[in-house]
Amino acid sequence: DGCVLYGGIAEEVIARWGLMNLVAFFSIMFAKQNSNLVICMAIIISALLFAVGQIPAYVAAGCNATRRFIYSLVLLSFW
Repeated sequence: DGCVLYGGIAEEVIARWGLMNLVAFFSIMFAKQNSNLVICMAIIISALLFAVGQIPAYVAAGCNATRRFIYSLVLLSFW
């Protein structure tokens, strides 16, 4: 069970949480303010980067890189 669940859990924790914290850190550092808008934008940007970062892995696994596939992958990963 641990081998099956490790990929999803590690991916979520390392990629999403790490990206969100990295984007939020630099946004707060450059914006010089800590507001809810900065945190919300960090969540959105990290979700988008995470979704786009998965496209090459799916294409390498043999999925067809059609527009419909990419839109659905990004939308569902973003959600």
